[in-house]
Order: sequence, then structure tokens, then C-alpha cells
Amino acid sequence: MAFQFLPSDYELASELLEELNAVSALPPAHLVNISKICLNYLQNSSLSPQHFMKELENIELPAKQREKSAKLLLLFFKFAGKKVLSRVKVEEDLNKLGFDEGVVARIGEMWEEQKIGVCKVLISQMGTAFNLLDLEWKFGVTVGNKIVDSKGECFIQIKMVVQDAEMKINEIFIELTPAQFYELYGELEKIKSIMDIHS
Repeated sequence: MAFQFLPSDYELASELLEELNAVSALPPAHLVNISKICLNYLQNSSLSPQHFMKELENIELPAKQREKSAKLLLLFFKFAGKKVLSRVKVEEDLNKLGFDEGVVARIGEMWEEQKIGVCKVLISQMGTAFNLLDLEWKFGVTVGNKIVDSKGECFIQIKMVVQDAEMKINEIFIELTPAQFYELYGELEKIKSIMDIHS
């Protein structure tokens, strides 16, 4: 079973999947609250690890179980953020890991709302610079079927071909709603303005 969030070269993949599967058995309210704390922590680079641990204390689970579950979910979201996974892909992976459908939907909702913030922080923490070689984008509209009721929703798919410091070429895919795209575009315009001033 292939998982979207896992890096292809991650050596502890089977252990991580097994442990995340065990986490899926936690009560739904705890899973949602831990996920909320993890996503808030990931998108706010000014928060300290101590603040993260203090926030977790509000969850009524034994300390070791609470901390281990949070660290595993934090790793899941970090990997998903580094791959800029869409809500659908995150939900697919959570379903494969055995998470309850209601929990999957709620976490998917939170991911959709906070994905850009998480990805911005994770990208800013990457030590290497990328050379943008190519950029493609497509505009699409969803169509409904028996499984998915939502139809007529717009989305924008972006494909970036980048070269890292080791001269390796990678493709990065991002799927955004129009509102998220305009937010990203606004951030890029700010960066361009700053670069224009300094050049």
C-alpha cells in the first residue's frame, strides 16, 4: 500500500506506519485536538517546543502516550507539508492508516485551512536553495459523482520543476483553491518587491 506523505528514502517507514496505525485508535476528540496543536505549532515558527508540550498537557491522556502520539502526527504533517500534499491526499493516507472517517474529514479540513502556513514555514526552514527551472499551472473545476457530491469547485494545480544544490531535478506539485492561490501570489509579489529594492 503506497502512502503519499512518506519520503521515498525514509528508512523507518514500516515502523512509522505501524505506530501511526496505533495512534488512529485514540478517541476522535483527542486526535483532532492533537492535530490542531501540531498544525498550529508547525505554522508558527516563533512557538517553542516547550510551548508545544504545554499545549499538549490539556489533552487527557497519559503523558507518554500523549507525547508519542503528538510527535508521530507532527512527523506526518511535516512530511505532508514538505510534499505540499492536497487535502485529498492527506485524507487518503489517514484512511489507509485506519483513522475514523469523521476524524479524517476534520483533520482534512484543518489541513486545507493551514496548509499554506505550514508549507511556508517548512520551506523557509530548508537550508538549501532551489533553482526554478520550469513552472506549469492548470485551472480546473471538479465534477461530482456518486462518491463525491462537491461539484463546480475551482482549483489550481501548479507544477514546479526545481534543481537543488546537488543538481538533482525534482518536481513539486501544489493544488490550491483560488483564494489560496491569490494568497500565495500576494506573498510572491511581496518577495519580488523586496528583491527589486535590494537589487
